[in-house]
This record gives sequence, structure tokens and C-alpha cells, in this order.
Amino acid sequence: MCAVWVYSLKYFIGKIKDGIFEGVISPVVPTGERVLERGNKVCPGHDREPLLPWRLPQKEEIMANHTMTKAELVGILLAGGINVSLYGLGKAKTLDHLLREVESGEAELRKDENGRLTRVTRVAKGEVLYRTPAGGLRLCEDRQVFTDCRERRRWADLAPNAVSEKLAVGEDAAGGIRRALLEELGIDPMLAAIEPKGMRVETVVSPSYPGLLTVYELYDHRVELTAEAYRPEGYVEVQEDKSTYFLWEEV
Repeated sequence: MCAVWVYSLKYFIGKIKDGIFEGVISPVVPTGERVLERGNKVCPGHDREPLLPWRLPQKEEIMANHTMTKAELVGILLAGGINVSLYGLGKAKTLDHLLREVESGEAELRKDENGRLTRVTRVAKGEVLYRTPAGGLRLCEDRQVFTDCRERRRWADLAPNAVSEKLAVGEDAAGGIRRALLEELGIDPMLAAIEPKGMRVETVVSPSYPGLLTVYELYDHRVELTAEAYRPEGYVEVQEDKSTYFLWEEV
């Protein structure tokens, strides 16, 4: 029994030295050596370098990586000087939120011209309006209530656009705003008159991802609802992690 235990311990230590035991340790890759991560093991002779925690990947690597692990994402953020302990607190979204954005292609992580880690995303936005006999109404996002009981109000930052949707890979702005109406408000896009209003670019540090510079390519739209789509009580979008409440205001 003792001999078996000693053998197992030697095997365990050997795996740690090889850097492949459960993916806890990754070996340092010499400059210029081409490798590929297969699972948690590094295999020589393949196309790209692994995303190691202490090396910020090049733009081409990040843009091409839609199968990023959470550990890789944390490594990239730390290498970019981002305090990940703030994520999931207060108004901030979680690391899982950001990982889903990157994996789906809704957001890209790049280095800007100054070498700063940047989140880049394309967003279709819509100002949603309805005319009643008494006057005009505009839809606004009243609040978001997360499943962990956190609440976020951001209408001052969103106005006048109530709905917005990050564009998927290959999706145009027209398709994005139609999807926003359907997914966020449950409205058939055929029951709305949609008018594009142009594109603008904003660069901010998003409260959703503290410390991470975000570049938004924003595609604005004016959306007028028909009577069939109008609900005087407002709308609620229910998602896995939160519910978003939309209410009308006079304009």
C-alpha cells in the first residue's frame, strides 16, 4: 500500500512539472514556438500560441477566439490591468456575462492604438414611440432587477433609446432592431414603423464592466408602434439572470 501511495505521489508531481495536470499550470512557451491548446494540454506543431495569463494576446488572436474559457478571460483582463473583483457587484455584470458576449461574437476584446484593452461592440438602438389621442408617449427602461436582488436604473444613460440589442456576427442594424423589439418587448416587428437615424461612435468606461474601455458603434432608429403593439401597462423582458421593466412617459 505504501509503495502504491509513493508511486501515485511521484506521478502527481510529474504531471505538475509537465504543466498538464488538470490544466492548473501552463508551461512557458519559448518565443516563436507554434503551439495549440488542446483541452488543457499544450501540443507542439500547431497553429497558434495559447492564451497565457501573463501574455496579452494579439488582436488577431482575440478576434478569432470564440471558444474562450473563463480562466483565459480572467487572464486577459488581469494582463490588461482590470480589477476583476469588481465584476458582479453593484451595477457591474459578472465575468460570465462578458464571456458569453465574447463567445457569441457580440463583443470583441482588442488592444487600441495605445495598447489599452478595449471591448468593442455594435449595437442597434431604438427610440420607441406611440401616439394616443391625448398626445405622444415614449417608452423608457424603468429598471433591471437581477436574480440576486440587485437593482439597476440606467434610463439617464439610455435616453431616448429604450431598446437596444448587440449585433451578432454577420447581423445588420435593421435585423438587430427587429430582434430587439421581438426579444425585449415581445412585439412583432411588422407592427412597427422603423426608420434608421444614422450611426455614431461612443467610447466610454462602461459601468457594466468596470475598468474596461468600451467602444460602441451605435445604430439609432425611430420606432413607432401601431395600436396592436401598444400596451399601456408597459412591457417586461424576463431573462435567465434578470428582468427588465419598460414603462411609458409623456413627450
